[in-house]
Amino acid sequence: MGLVEFLKIPERGREFLEYKHLREKDMLNLRRLNKLINITKKTFNWFLFYSVVFSFFVTGLICFCQVTDGNVWSSDECVGKDAPEYIERISGQTDEFKEKFLYANQGIEKGSEDVRTASAFITGIPKEEPEISNEDNLKSKFKAHDFKKEIAEHKFTQWNEKAPSELIVVNRYNSLPETKVDLKIVCGAEVAAVMAENLGKMIMEAKKDKVNLWVNSGYRSFERQNKLFEDQVLKEKINDKSLTDEQAKDRARSWVAMPGESEHNFGLAVDFNGCAQGPEFAAQNKWLSENAKNFGFIQRYNGENEEITKVKNEPWHYRYVGPKNSKKIAKLKLTLEEFVINLEKSLQ
Repeated sequence: MGLVEFLKIPERGREFLEYKHLREKDMLNLRRLNKLINITKKTFNWFLFYSVVFSFFVTGLICFCQVTDGNVWSSDECVGKDAPEYIERISGQTDEFKEKFLYANQGIEKGSEDVRTASAFITGIPKEEPEISNEDNLKSKFKAHDFKKEIAEHKFTQWNEKAPSELIVVNRYNSLPETKVDLKIVCGAEVAAVMAENLGKMIMEAKKDKVNLWVNSGYRSFERQNKLFEDQVLKEKINDKSLTDEQAKDRARSWVAMPGESEHNFGLAVDFNGCAQGPEFAAQNKWLSENAKNFGFIQRYNGENEEITKVKNEPWHYRYVGPKNSKKIAKLKLTLEEFVINLEKSLQ
């Protein structure tokens, strides 16, 4: 039987025929043909599979870009993406809180046009802040013997109602209600959108100097903050069993803020490099202390200002205040509280 006659037989019928019925030359040709058919089928199947996968990938990428709508900070080496699932939902107090910020500028005295108003907390529209002088000028606002204590306990309620987001004061004496935070992700860290670009630039600049910076903690929800605080209270009670609940809470607040009292709750602070200190982090800490101010960051708690901040030394904790403000604060060696009080004083 020849190859042509064999191929005319229906495919099912061929199964009952043996190759020995073919001439040797036709048998070899038939085997080559079958092999070619099998290779073609496999190739087509793989091509179809990858085409479907690629189509889904492109469709997903387009949908992702439409959803994020530009809420992404990226660089050549570090690409971030928006994380709407992490954005804190508006609480019952938010509408009232937003209204205060939007209309707080109505009560600002004439001559304060250089101050960014409260609407900046919502809109993020930048303006210039007034010049400040130095720490000595602050003392006239307080009694000399109570200078640091009174600054520590100073109420920034009115200031926070009209201040730009990067200059709001959040501490144990000045808490803010839970509100929606405009977030972006930078190199894996969730932070307030106002600092995203400068944070990314700082991390990249440090990398050029062979210093590796990573963010251990950025934005925290109130729920997360409460869990951290409760864990710290428990730790204090374990370390000293003689402490009452209130004493344990007071000690815990020196390390972990309560919800609404932490800058992390509003995405304005970052903790670098695993919240650790020691010789292995000397290069990172040195680089940050020398360069962070150029990107709008200040070391918030340095141990020397504990009487004012009421927080222990945290070399990993950096607060975003904007490049212009950070350079002034660094030059004058002020805490954020002192800096803002001086701004308040200049508006009076």
